Amino acid sequence: MNAMTSNKQEIGERICSNCKMRCTPTQLYCPRCGYILPDVLNNDARGMMATGTLIPLELGQPVLIQPGTGFFHRQARLFLHHDSGKTLSVDVRSGIKVIGRRSNEAAAESNLIDLSELGAKEFGVSRRHVQLSLSDESVYAIDLGSTNGTFLNRERLIPEKPYVVRNRAVLQVGVLILRVQFG
Repeated sequence: MNAMTSNKQEIGERICSNCKMRCTPTQLYCPRCGYILPDVLNNDARGMMATGTLIPLELGQPVLIQPGTGFFHRQARLFLHHDSGKTLSVDVRSGIKVIGRRSNEAAAESNLIDLSELGAKEFGVSRRHVQLSLSDESVYAIDLGSTNGTFLNRERLIPEKPYVVRNRAVLQVGVLILRVQFG
């Protein structure tokens, strides 16, 4: 077996570091869990990723890959990480999501991302604090007039005004801090 054949075989047998699913060399995201798979790209593609240039997919249109930007790929998923180790998956593709805390007297909202188990009330999180939505391949955050405010990378959001949420952003609701990951 020559070096080229060995290299192709190695690249073709990549495994997602998150869910351990086998992935093809042309996939940018794991089809099961949505995590970015930069290790399946060759060195040329890694260089293109670093400079934010277009990487052609096997099927479909070229994709601009630029970690840390607001681009939300059609196969990407949104995760919110808390320092406690808790990770919340937010399905922004299924419609608008509201981050807040459950009220005992109110009926459960199907679009609510409940932060109660993270101490939301003690950290100043309103029942309906901030809204996340997907539009034009970007995720947007809108403060819903929360009592203690919403901050995106330390910038206080003006209520009812949409702000682009970028990969690796810090989203602070009240004083509760969440780290954003596009996976």
